[in-house]
Amino acid sequence: PHDPSRRFVGTITKWDDDAGFGFISSWDAYKVYGKDVFVHKAQIGLIGGSSAMYAKRKRSEIRNGDTVSYTVDLAENPGKPRAYNVEKLAAP
Repeated sequence: PHDPSRRFVGTITKWDDDAGFGFISSWDAYKVYGKDVFVHKAQIGLIGGSSAMYAKRKRSEIRNGDTVSYTVDLAENPGKPRAYNVEKLAAP
């Protein structure tokens, strides 16, 4: 079941740096939501931070294949999971 406080770990896929968005692939999240989770650059590296300031940056430090942890919210677009509180993790 959906739990907005649960943190998942996944891999960035289909990242488009010009558009500033992509998806996170995670088997655990897929079992809950049935699809990869959408991620926007404004949600990366913002634990209690100000997303407006970050969103003004032109480029993100995220790349395809990066490992991240994140929470998922369905409130903004029901049925379409969206990543929040995204943190890049060190490569294993």
